[in-house]
Amino acid sequence: MIARSVGLGLAWVLLWAVSASAQDYARNGVYLGLGGSYVLEDFDYSSDLLGDVDNGWGVHLRVGYRFMANFSVEFSAELLEGLDASSFGEELDALTLGVNGKVYLETGRLQPFLMLGVGMMRADRPKRNGASLSEYNAFAARFGGGLDIYATEQLVVSLEASYVLPDGDLEGLGYGSFGWGLQYRF
Repeated sequence: MIARSVGLGLAWVLLWAVSASAQDYARNGVYLGLGGSYVLEDFDYSSDLLGDVDNGWGVHLRVGYRFMANFSVEFSAELLEGLDASSFGEELDALTLGVNGKVYLETGRLQPFLMLGVGMMRADRPKRNGASLSEYNAFAARFGGGLDIYATEQLVVSLEASYVLPDGDLEGLGYGSFGWGLQYRF
């Protein structure tokens, strides 16, 4: 029974790999993605920030174009809503907009990638003196990597880990983002 199950599993993997080689997963074209994020705050409390902010959840949207088999450019938007800043009695919100370049290391059904992006971050910034949160805009860089898993030529499951590093008025509000989602390739 076990040998037959293992044999059927190996046959399925072999058929999957053969069918994957006939597919064009690295073709040029537009893609659209939507997903969720888990955010690990990495706030610098030694500057003018104070208190604890809990890790939280967010959502992200991606619209991109694959120019070559190993390169794409995308617009990204990530909304972090309601990170609990209990010491302020308020919640911390942030919106990060950017343009990311992705370099794909493989072009088959499984496509690991590296990513580098630039954009802006709009966020509430807590004050040390207990004043309420204020909104600020600043330049932000994003870098990371991930894995695109092609279920079909059009439907992609995407996993990503990145770090957002803001500058200027939001310096010290960096965060790690672990994202997952679905993409549709047109």
